[in-house]
Amino acid sequence: MIAIDSLIYKNISAAKDSLEQMDAGSLDEKNKAYYYLLKTIVGVNTNQAISNDSTITIAVQRFKAPIPNNNYLRAVIYQSVVRFQTGQYPDSIIFDAFKDVEQILAMKPDLMSRHTLTYLWFYIGLLHQSNSNHKLAEEYFSRALNNARQINNVESIVSASLGIFWSYLRNRNFEEAGAVLNRLDSLKDIPPERQLDILNAQGAYYIVKGNNSKAIGFYREIERLASSVSRKPRMPNIYYAIALAYDRMNLPDSVIYYAQKSINSINDSLLNKYDYHHLYAYLGSKALKQKLYPLAAQTYKEAFQLLMNSVERKTEKQILQLEKKYDISLAQIDSLRQRQRYQRLIFVSVGVFLVAIFVFLIFLLDLRKSRLELENERLLRVSAEQKMESNMRENQQKKHLLDLYRLITKRENNTQKRFSELSQRLVKNNPDIYNDLNNELKHLKREFFELLKGLVDDELFYSHLSIPKSIPLTNSEKMILFLLYFKMPGSEITKILGITSNNFRVRKSVIKKKLAGISEDNAVIQSLKGLF
Repeated sequence: MIAIDSLIYKNISAAKDSLEQMDAGSLDEKNKAYYYLLKTIVGVNTNQAISNDSTITIAVQRFKAPIPNNNYLRAVIYQSVVRFQTGQYPDSIIFDAFKDVEQILAMKPDLMSRHTLTYLWFYIGLLHQSNSNHKLAEEYFSRALNNARQINNVESIVSASLGIFWSYLRNRNFEEAGAVLNRLDSLKDIPPERQLDILNAQGAYYIVKGNNSKAIGFYREIERLASSVSRKPRMPNIYYAIALAYDRMNLPDSVIYYAQKSINSINDSLLNKYDYHHLYAYLGSKALKQKLYPLAAQTYKEAFQLLMNSVERKTEKQILQLEKKYDISLAQIDSLRQRQRYQRLIFVSVGVFLVAIFVFLIFLLDLRKSRLELENERLLRVSAEQKMESNMRENQQKKHLLDLYRLITKRENNTQKRFSELSQRLVKNNPDIYNDLNNELKHLKREFFELLKGLVDDELFYSHLSIPKSIPLTNSEKMILFLLYFKMPGSEITKILGITSNNFRVRKSVIKKKLAGISEDNAVIQSLKGLF
């Protein structure tokens, strides 16, 4: 079925042949409904005569669901198209179905193909046109025309263009109507049935423009081509139009002749044949003018009988309309009850869902709390590990720093010895050079001391020794405290600072006095005091 469906707008003849080879009785209910839908679509698109809507109604009932789908909407559209073509249903029922589909498509515009949308807009336009709502008809015909152009469907382009043409003509917009016909003249590959529709439109256009002889030429061309098409045009209307043209040309014999041909072409195969009573009345009036009294009496009698039958049919249609409305009301009540049951089910489902969500949230909160506790424990463990690593790095840095200090001290002592050896050779013979070397040695000592000061700056000093910055300490005192804190022997300190042992003891005594006023709670200071 899906494969046949895909052929409808590509190779409709192949789709038709495939459907004819299938046995609908062997299909299940769902595929049988699909079969009836495709058969109706093919019939409408190939201009087959469809006398009733029984098969497409089965498809509509089968595809009906709380949430409309594509096949349901297609079935409703083609059910309405068939009802419109058969003329057995009032326009209100057809129009209501079309509007329901239009409202659904307004919320879900991608639910339907452009081919089906073209038919929807076109037939809504026809309904508005039949009720003289020409502005609305023109709007829907324009929608159908735009869709038809996008899918390059020539037949639909012609149908929608002619719908716009008839709206223009009835509103006496002759220039716009002529422009539509001119655009159709440039269209290629027009199907034969639609070519006859264009000829009919051209004949009507020239009648209202007053060029009756040219209009007759178009209608006679329709008469000539009618036998070559599968779906015959409404010949009673064609002959009636020719009679009207001859009437305006004041040729009564031709009027009588074509008026009789229009009546003789009425047969049982024509839909709504009882609505042709006006043709009999027209022939009766023209026969009466020509004093053809038997013909006038007979045609008036038949016109009266057809009119009575038409009234009966219209009454039947009104009764059918009321019955349909009653059925629709019952269906709406049933649908409302079903919707209420569906809403109660949704309400219960939502309640259960909310309870489940509440339980899930409680579980989620407990789980989150447990995860937070585990995460806090992990962070504490990581923090302790990081602190341990930091202490290890700090101790390692202290060791490297002391090694650096010792290296500097050793280098400084070696330098002093070397300078002393060199200076002893030059002290007698070259006193100037001796003095220069002594000066250079003093300068080098200062550089070593400044280098040490650069290594042990205030930031490093106060980061290790918690001594208030308000205590006035000199740079050398800070250096002595720092080296004592790292447990460097006094002999090495004196060499690093270039001072004597007595000077070192004096400076330690001064530092001890400065630290005497610090609180006993300072553990760092108490440990330093133990070094003095």
